[in-house]
Amino acid sequence: MDNRENINNDENDNVDKVVECVNISFLGLASVKEVYILLQEILLKNFSIVENNIFYYNEEKNLISFFDSSITGFLISTLKKLEESGITDWALEKKEISSIPDLDAKEGEESSLLILIPIILRAEDYGLFIAKQNPDFPLSSMHLSELRSIVYSAAISLDNIRGYNKVSDMNERLSVLYEQIIKSAKFATIGELAASFAWEIDTPLQVIRANLRLIESGVGNLKRRVEIINEQMDRISEVNQRLSNLAFSNPNDIIPSQVNIAALIEEILLFTSYQLQKEDIKIEKDFEDASVEILVYKPQLQLIVLNFILNAKDTMPDGGVLTIGIFKTKARSITLSFTDTGKGFDEAELSQIFEPTFIPKLSSKKIGAWLFLAKSIITQHNGSISVFSEVGKGTTFKILLPLTN
Repeated sequence: MDNRENINNDENDNVDKVVECVNISFLGLASVKEVYILLQEILLKNFSIVENNIFYYNEEKNLISFFDSSITGFLISTLKKLEESGITDWALEKKEISSIPDLDAKEGEESSLLILIPIILRAEDYGLFIAKQNPDFPLSSMHLSELRSIVYSAAISLDNIRGYNKVSDMNERLSVLYEQIIKSAKFATIGELAASFAWEIDTPLQVIRANLRLIESGVGNLKRRVEIINEQMDRISEVNQRLSNLAFSNPNDIIPSQVNIAALIEEILLFTSYQLQKEDIKIEKDFEDASVEILVYKPQLQLIVLNFILNAKDTMPDGGVLTIGIFKTKARSITLSFTDTGKGFDEAELSQIFEPTFIPKLSSKKIGAWLFLAKSIITQHNGSISVFSEVGKGTTFKILLPLTN
């Protein structure tokens, strides 16, 4: 097609083949720059078109160039003139290929035409292709039709790339938000555990201090005093070991392991016993099978159990009962339940309880972040969570987890 004056059937067949190959070629491209390079090669080689650009409508309904200014600045000023004169609206309303005089042509220059191809995707006005036609090689109606097919293939590829980039950006922002929620949750947990840890450490320290004073004064059996001090040191080591087991930022977070659910719950209860006793909250255990194990990320499950216990505590400021249950189901899974006798939630609260910003009406504590995090972790484990509540009577959270992952 180097000489448009000698177009014949063989050349027409060549164009058909080119279009067929192009429609396939655009599908495999992963960047806007790749689409631009391929499009320019095709238009120059087969249609003798040098200046061209594809524009799309942004959210403000303004036509924006798909191609970065570092790639091409072609026809940006032309588009502005077309918009000011209302020609772009006319072309899009017409919904057909249009040829108009080049508005940028200088006086005395050979007249050339602008080719306008409205792009309609998903039954909506999507954008506009603009190109300067080479006056030495005018395009026939058939070639204009083939050009439109190529432009649409490029536009679809560009739209897919743009959509993919939007999803990637959104996922990245969600990932950052998720990490922020996790960090916030962990810091809040450290604060909740501080009181229990201080109490558990303070008691043996007081005993050690008293026995050291007795040793200094020479009162009593020295051997027995040393034994008592060693016993209290062992107790502190045990508390420290339990604290280490609750190290949520563990490098092994990414490695699932078989975990005994009942043992994990007992481990958490040891650390929260001081707070629960202080708030006059009794724990009842309803373990159908205390030996059941599931494949989980242990630090994540620890975080879930700990926070359901702490959140249940907060809903019972005047004391109450927290019942923790472990039940097997028929579908190779277990149900882990937390039932409190606290304030409960109404229907409006239940509809938004897993939203990160949720704050109960009868509390100032933002528990939505915890529940959002818990639901995300449970979903990652191929499980599900449900909640049942009645104002003034209490709440039950049920977590369903598969026995095998």
